Amino acid sequence: MKKYFSIFKNMNLVDWVLAVLIITLVAYVVNVIFPPNGWMIGIVAALLLLYLAKRRRDHLTKS
Repeated sequence: MKKYFSIFKNMNLVDWVLAVLIITLVAYVVNVIFPPNGWMIGIVAALLLLYLAKRRRDHLTKS
């Protein structure tokens, strides 16, 4: 379980604000393309993209 919560490590307020903005933007855009339930797909897609970006950023900052 500790491994799953490590994704939230090294995040500051700017990271959280950007994450919320990206989730909102992606959910809106996907909902425009695939109404009426596109927002659900958009949230899942945004969370996946944020996870990949955060994992890559953590990997690059380790070295």
